[in-house]
Amino acid sequence: MALSLSGCDLNSDGPPVVLYAAVAVNSEDAISSETHRRFNERLNVVVEDFRRLHPSIHVQIALYPEHNLLQELKRRDDADLGPDLLLTNSRMSKQLLEEGLTDPIPKTQNLPSQLLPDILSEVSMPGGVIAAEPVVLYPQLACFNRDVITTPPRTMRDLLVISAAGIPVGLTTKVEELLWTAGSLNALDALADARSGLSLNATERQALMGWLRWLQQASTMQRLTFHSNQTVLREGLQRGEYAWISCSSMDIQTLKKSMGRRLGVSPLPNGRHHVASPINQIRVLALGRDSSARQREASLRFLNYIAQPQVQRDLSLRSFSFLPVNPFVTVPVESSSILRSMVTAREQAADSQPSLSIISSYGEASRSIQTLLVPLIFGVSTPEETADALIKALQQEVQP
Repeated sequence: MALSLSGCDLNSDGPPVVLYAAVAVNSEDAISSETHRRFNERLNVVVEDFRRLHPSIHVQIALYPEHNLLQELKRRDDADLGPDLLLTNSRMSKQLLEEGLTDPIPKTQNLPSQLLPDILSEVSMPGGVIAAEPVVLYPQLACFNRDVITTPPRTMRDLLVISAAGIPVGLTTKVEELLWTAGSLNALDALADARSGLSLNATERQALMGWLRWLQQASTMQRLTFHSNQTVLREGLQRGEYAWISCSSMDIQTLKKSMGRRLGVSPLPNGRHHVASPINQIRVLALGRDSSARQREASLRFLNYIAQPQVQRDLSLRSFSFLPVNPFVTVPVESSSILRSMVTAREQAADSQPSLSIISSYGEASRSIQTLLVPLIFGVSTPEETADALIKALQQEVQP
């Protein structure tokens, strides 16, 4: 309403406004014609509905690899050609704001009343500044071949059992995609305490050792394979090389097209007494700072539109690949096993807070864990050596 009463008129009979949107793409995915087609297909679902209300507003999309997004935006910003909107992850949105490449979300957007506290915290900066507007939540899940696996593994023991039975399983060594196992095996609190600079008690050290032993034991199994990135696992499931992999709901549409009814989706396996700790990806929209007054108003209209509960619900049900971030939106889990699995993944992550948030920041903590887990998984170091080095590395991060 506030926008409709503002001075700049964006009615359908006015001159067109073009919004340039930069989309950060996972660095594992090569930017090809297929990548462009896939992202345009996803985003056009939103854009086309929005343009029915605002036909004079056009949106053009450009894809950038996540690893060099910052460098590319700095180059464009120097020429005053920065995008009007940026679709990226919450961590990157904070970095973009700190670098002066984006503007904060205006308080008039009233985001605190539209988001759950844990999601709002992902984009909040000191002083109540909000770096970007959360748009969708992509849960971390398990994807499997229903022709091979009729009942997906519900526990970590089940996962090893199906692998021992000759069913090929794929996991990744990438920390943010492997950390869910630490929750299942009760090692999450130990990692978080070490990351906070605390000494571990005997129970926590035992839990940490149990997780590390599980990872090394899993790597020795003939039909369980670790890879360095998720793309290899996704393509392996499509080709039939794997029957079960960890995945993101972001992969569901691509997998459905190639696998059809063979694709099964389930929550990640829990432990005997503890739930998995999936890192669910939040995609956010940030405001570029090179927009004209009319482009900024059009951008805010788009942000306001996509935050509406009905829009969030409709988009979720049409794609079956993400969950709404608006807490007032409910999804009919009884109508779909995929929706039910995604809601479970959201609950698993919520049960793992705040320990999960302490060590899943993709910063030094992730790099320390990554550096030490890879030699462990491939048998170069022992669980005992890895535990000592891991505790020391995480504790040192908080020392002045």
